[in-house]
This record gives sequence, C-alpha cells and structure tokens, in this order.
Amino acid sequence: MLNDDLGAAIDGLRKIVEGRLEQTEAPLEVWAATADYMIESAEEAGFSSEIPLFIRGLFERAINQGLGRHSIGELIKILRPAGT
Repeated sequence: MLNDDLGAAIDGLRKIVEGRLEQTEAPLEVWAATADYMIESAEEAGFSSEIPLFIRGLFERAINQGLGRHSIGELIKILRPAGT
C-alpha cells in the first residue's frame, strides 16, 4: 500500500514538473464540490470552516482562470508569484 501511495505521489509530482496537468480523473471542479461538502459538514458539526473555505477559494481562483477541468496540480499556477 505504501509503495502504491509513494508511486502515485511521484507520478503526480512528475506531471507537475512536466506540465502534464490538463487531463485528470478528478478535475478541480470535482475538488471544489468536495470542498463545498467539507464546509457544510464542518459547519453542521460546529467546527470552524476556515480551512475548507480557504481551500475552496483556491479552487475557485483556478476555475475562474479556466482550469476547472484540469488536475489539482494546476493550483501551482495560482500559488506562484506573478511572472514566474
């Protein structure tokens, strides 16, 4: 199991470095919907929704830049300082 997880992580990092993030089985649009569920669940349970709201904001920024159908690795494009 650990080797499978490590292999998946390495493959994900390789895709980021090589810029192969356009196609994915779990695009940012799906991650955003999951964040919405996390926000709702946290609030219903009486927990702070600050972290899921922050994460949802990152997803929303990426989606607004046309990256909604891309991999979660595309978040690197909105996290990098402008011009890099």
